[in-house]
Amino acid sequence: NVTFGGLTFTLGSDTSSGFDVVAGGFVGTNQGTISSSYFANSNLINYSNSKTTNITAGFAGRNSLNSSIVYSYVKANETTITPSSPYATGARIEGKSNGIVAGFVYENAGTISDCYANIELYTDSTYMAGFVYNNLSSGTISESYAACTMNSKMSGGSQDNAEQPFVGKDNEDNYQNAGNMENNYYLISDGGSGDVG
Repeated sequence: NVTFGGLTFTLGSDTSSGFDVVAGGFVGTNQGTISSSYFANSNLINYSNSKTTNITAGFAGRNSLNSSIVYSYVKANETTITPSSPYATGARIEGKSNGIVAGFVYENAGTISDCYANIELYTDSTYMAGFVYNNLSSGTISESYAACTMNSKMSGGSQDNAEQPFVGKDNEDNYQNAGNMENNYYLISDGGSGDVG
């Protein structure tokens, strides 16, 4: 049981270049088991601006094959949650680069269960997902939810594809889910919701 809270973590600088970053609020890449842990009421800002392979996610950049994350979460300030607005604000996961932002994990090849993300997401340019951007064929996500507010600099139809409430889409409008999803759901800021798997 490990926690991070009340801090701002900044990677790189607004003038950095020449390297890629896999950034997670709790861990960059998980290669084991993480349980009952969280990243809360803190900011994670990735300034690295070299390539589109920069990754920023609220909990872990990658959850590897045969690894698991259970009973864990990412959230902003819970005191901002009300019956009429279930979204936590006051902290965010931010990609100030050409990379991708996800509320919980960018790429999942293992197991994620009983987890959630409720935080603000922001990117200067490209794609984002409320929970996991890319769920690989070996990946399983179950009993989890996302309630993230999202803000990208894309507009129009591109923005509709860029800002996905649970799993991501690529630039050809394909959902990035080749794995298994069971009993997951999401909320979106216009008051809508949906089931996933």
